[in-house]
Amino acid sequence: MSISFSSNSVTHMCTTCGVSKVSLLREFCNKTGVQITLKDYKFSLTAPFNEGDLACIVPVVKHTDFKAISYQHKTVIMYERLLGVDHCSSISAYYWCGA
Repeated sequence: MSISFSSNSVTHMCTTCGVSKVSLLREFCNKTGVQITLKDYKFSLTAPFNEGDLACIVPVVKHTDFKAISYQHKTVIMYERLLGVDHCSSISAYYWCGA
């Protein structure tokens, strides 16, 4: 599956679609597994990012087949709701429930 944009730049696409650059960046990071450092980025610059801003890249799992019992599955859902999907406890719960 490939996605093509008719916009010349991110700025043009954001103004055409009515999306902020921060929202676009957040969705890109969620979909690709890229984690960047937390700081105030200057989106008005031509290159607001550098190599030092990349914190890490995590694999994106689209489907996890749970082999574990119902109690462990409920624990994973609780961790997701309380702490978020990218919290270390949620990731550990994914590992232990899927192993």
